[in-house]
Amino acid sequence: MFKNKFLLDIAKCSLCQTCMLTCPRKALNFTKEGMVGKITLNHSLCRYPCQVCQINCPNNAIKITKKWFFTYFPPKKERWIVNYENCKECGTLIEPRGSGLCLQCRRKIASRRQQKNNTILRAKG
Repeated sequence: MFKNKFLLDIAKCSLCQTCMLTCPRKALNFTKEGMVGKITLNHSLCRYPCQVCQINCPNNAIKITKKWFFTYFPPKKERWIVNYENCKECGTLIEPRGSGLCLQCRRKIASRRQQKNNTILRAKG
């Protein structure tokens, strides 16, 4: 079973539906009741940690909580929980690993190190 939280700041949301239009899984729905619009998340379609809705929201009205977890209940076994944490550099949600960095940040850091090493080698050479 997949558990997630979709936090929508109603004060910031302009109901532009950008989040709904950019969601690759079509997990967001817009409903209108009279003069009031509402955006809801279909939890069975959402595949965290894509964060496309949060990234594309022009008003930063969508927030994803710091800790997310997947739960799975195998028959006659204990529950499995996988916690997620934020990348130390950019804040993207990632699986907990030793470095605490997402793939993109690890690549940037490796590229900076390589450039620094190349500069030192050129200065010596």
